Amino acid sequence: MSANEREIIPARRDLPARTMSWPLIAFVLVVIAMIWGRTVYVSRQDHAATLESWERETSNLVRVLDEHTARTLIYVDEITLQIKSLREKQGEQFDLGGYFRNVSLRPGLFNGAAILDSKGHAVITTAMGFGAFDLSDRDYFALHAARDGSGLFISKPVRGRASGRPSIVATRRINMADGSFGGIAAVAVDPFYFTNFYKDVRLGKNSVVALVGLDGVVRARLSDTGSDVGQDISKGEFLERARSAKSGIYTAVAKVDGIRRLNSYRVLQDYPLIVNVGVAEEAVFADSNRRQIYYYGSAAFMTLIILLFALWLFLANRRTAKATSELLSKNASLVQQAHELSMANNELEAFSYSVSHDLRAPLRGIDGWSHALLEDYGDKLDNTARGYLDHVRAEASRMGQLIDALLDLARTLRSEIKRERVDLSALAKTVANRLQKTDPQRAVEIDIAEGISCDGDPTLLNAVMENLLGNAWKFTRQRERARIAFGAAVIDGQQVCHVRDNGIGFDEKHGEKLFRAFQRLHGKSDFEGSGIGLISAQRIILRHGGRMWAEGKPDEGATFYFTTGLLK
Repeated sequence: MSANEREIIPARRDLPARTMSWPLIAFVLVVIAMIWGRTVYVSRQDHAATLESWERETSNLVRVLDEHTARTLIYVDEITLQIKSLREKQGEQFDLGGYFRNVSLRPGLFNGAAILDSKGHAVITTAMGFGAFDLSDRDYFALHAARDGSGLFISKPVRGRASGRPSIVATRRINMADGSFGGIAAVAVDPFYFTNFYKDVRLGKNSVVALVGLDGVVRARLSDTGSDVGQDISKGEFLERARSAKSGIYTAVAKVDGIRRLNSYRVLQDYPLIVNVGVAEEAVFADSNRRQIYYYGSAAFMTLIILLFALWLFLANRRTAKATSELLSKNASLVQQAHELSMANNELEAFSYSVSHDLRAPLRGIDGWSHALLEDYGDKLDNTARGYLDHVRAEASRMGQLIDALLDLARTLRSEIKRERVDLSALAKTVANRLQKTDPQRAVEIDIAEGISCDGDPTLLNAVMENLLGNAWKFTRQRERARIAFGAAVIDGQQVCHVRDNGIGFDEKHGEKLFRAFQRLHGKSDFEGSGIGLISAQRIILRHGGRMWAEGKPDEGATFYFTTGLLK
């Protein structure tokens, strides 16, 4: 053996290993990427659906609390107006205590009431055992004394000087007969009346319901720690949002307790108050987080299985490659080496089919054990768990289909082209007849032009017609009167063939995805397929020296064109 020959043989020993390893690595990466892509997509969809559900629920609850608060304040104002009117009519003869004894009041709503004179002294109160006391320092006194027509005023929470309890004071101005300031009618509302109503709301741990004034002072607030009033949150994000929009939903950390919550709020239409419902993010995503563990755990399990099989395939490939290299190194001539290499490639092809068979075995195991679990323990599983098992079986079946499609594509790319005159019209009629027999119930108008032929491999061109007409048949399924046509025209010296349908079509801005492996423009739940058919057809046309392209519009059908690089 010459020195040159000794240099050639070692350089080529690992060639089979390289050519087999890279497709294997690419295939494994594609499958793993699909699994994790699907997992991330489902996880994000679950997260978004959970958030949307809680946003809807809190928004509805805020509307209910808004209506309850508004009705309560209307009722309080009616009582205040009656006291104001009676005081203006009866003067000092008005019996405030008698009025409260004779009127049917909502239990737990009022802490008491008082009539203030023009100097701010509470001259009449419902509190027993108290004489007149000075309330001129209250903010509502200065407001009403300054101007008439001030309407109903709702104060910050204050501690009553007669009752000693926190109260929200609703006040109206009392006018003398000449229109001058005559005092104030004041009704003290118990803020815990609102929090007692909020107790019926169950939103999870660390959730909160609050009634806040536009001045930033909390009128009533209920949380896990109990009921409280009077906090000033005027510096926070909450008040800025309420002043800029009458209602909304946002996520933020609460200034009062430092907990991050999903908040929904509404500003009352006729009152300077805001109703807010805040649900802790921990409670919002509790169920979703548990599902995330299942999603990512399943993806990790599937990834581990695939990696183990990939490792087995790689080691088996290395052993086969080593055996092939040893055979090549024993040949004395380049002609014999080429012959041995051809034999080794044939063995590798047989090995690929054997590997695909071995890979299907665990997939069948996954499907079988999942089916057994459904049969034996289906009555003990809830709908969600059974749905998960159905997804496992469906994904195992899909992986098997992908293996078959990839092997078919590889076989198409390796096969030798045997050129002869091919009657494309006859091929199209054969394929169309077969499609009609598979689904005789469909009403499909098929128009095949006569006399279209070209030079090429009949087997490979038949595969092209099966893919294009099969796609047209599949994507016209939703049409009551489907139409499919095969024809040709000579353009710029080339015969351009086309398959046209009136199916669902596609958006041309995404048209480049049609000829990419595993790329789909329509959901796999709506239309079956592996995502390999069109790329196989395009590769066959390219090997014949032609090209393939498509045109279409959504819901207006599609047309696939191809040439074979030869004149008719």
